[in-house]
Amino acid sequence: DLIYFNKVWSVFDGIDADRDRRLTMGEFRNGLSLLGMSSVVNPKSLFDSLDRNRCGLILFDEFCRWVASVQCPVDSSVYTAPAPALHSPSAKHHSKAVQHSHSAKTQIVNQFEVAEKKLQALLKDKRQLHQLWRKMDYNGNGLVSLAEMDGCVTDCFPEANNKPALMRAYKATVRNPDGYVHKSEFRALLRNMFYFNKLYSLYEVVDVDDDRRMDLNEFRGGCSVLGLKLTPAEAFDEFNFMDENGGGKVLFDEFCKWAAGRKLPID
Repeated sequence: DLIYFNKVWSVFDGIDADRDRRLTMGEFRNGLSLLGMSSVVNPKSLFDSLDRNRCGLILFDEFCRWVASVQCPVDSSVYTAPAPALHSPSAKHHSKAVQHSHSAKTQIVNQFEVAEKKLQALLKDKRQLHQLWRKMDYNGNGLVSLAEMDGCVTDCFPEANNKPALMRAYKATVRNPDGYVHKSEFRALLRNMFYFNKLYSLYEVVDVDDDRRMDLNEFRGGCSVLGLKLTPAEAFDEFNFMDENGGGKVLFDEFCKWAAGRKLPID
């Protein structure tokens, strides 16, 4: 099972062009050739069948279930030669891959602060706020899906286009059983979007090796960035409190829960 799912992950990672661990419709369509399925007549219909929660993105679990159900081959002929076009990272990811430095991450935080100022001005302008809602709710049904939010952020707030933060913001905003953001929740969505992006910026600074999993040494080294003054023993206890599943790594969701409970200052 370990070898099998590692093979499946290699295929998934090859298709995931922006490396956010979620497949968009475009990435899935482009990746069908990597799967030896370039002859699929209706990629959109196939994508929708995989996207069980209708969020406009395919997660790895959904991908695994589909691969197993169609008995898709995952041997070396599929996953060892991904097309170069599928691995064109954004400027931010390219900069981090080359430099791996604190200064590169500081630049990311600074870019995000510019976007936040833009949002603060927007929240005071009802006309612009209405225009942004219409842009996000592009089909005009009075509801915003995760995919719609993601597309709007990509166009209007590229500095805040951090998928884990957007996912967290969306989940924190939705209050209706239909799973969509309603217009009455729009301001809350925007505030949550930038709150969780702030947290993600801090998380990225602490996550030195950029694997989106914070270990104990990274947390100890990043305490000053987080505004914490802890002894090594206190840092150890705090880290274990964050690490809910005891895996030795703190994921962004765990970090968010901890930050909220501790009322971590992020301004």
